[in-house]
Amino acid sequence: FGVSRYRINGKRELESASFAESAQYISTARGGYWRMTNVSQSLFADRQVITSRHPQEDWQANLSPDLLSVLLVEPDKQSLSGLYRFAQFFRSDGVDSSVYFLAFWKKLLQPLSTLSLVVLAISFVFGPLREATMGLRIFVAIGTGLAFTLVQRMIEPVSQIYGVSPLMAVLAPVALCALGGVFLMRRVA
Repeated sequence: FGVSRYRINGKRELESASFAESAQYISTARGGYWRMTNVSQSLFADRQVITSRHPQEDWQANLSPDLLSVLLVEPDKQSLSGLYRFAQFFRSDGVDSSVYFLAFWKKLLQPLSTLSLVVLAISFVFGPLREATMGLRIFVAIGTGLAFTLVQRMIEPVSQIYGVSPLMAVLAPVALCALGGVFLMRRVA
């Protein structure tokens, strides 16, 4: 399939495009590099395109095969350490890493999310729904769980669009749920 690389300048304009037939990772004591074969490169300069071909070219990059294999796995299915490593890699290269940090915080704060739902469920048992029928309690519990999931899933992409911190995007529904549970319990007490 080949390897394509694009370089974008500070103005977010395409600076160069490079296409290689294949690439092999060469591991060294200082990290490693990629050896590209049959490279065709196009440089986009002032109103002209300069094309060159090279039988072989070495590419120094912080992108190891291990890190590359993490890229192929969806963020929600990666381990915490893999997510954090990959997010840091993107951040160090100046690339938006919010998707990976969002998945990292979501996975890390999952127990807190569960705890906030438990607090809310306890408030239903001992709170205003104490005298309600079992059917109503189950309906309210399922509705609340669905609402929590919908809010959580809606806040994630919205946070990326508006540049909200991934940590805040994950904590907002958890905090809302926990505060709602505490409010309902205090109302009864």
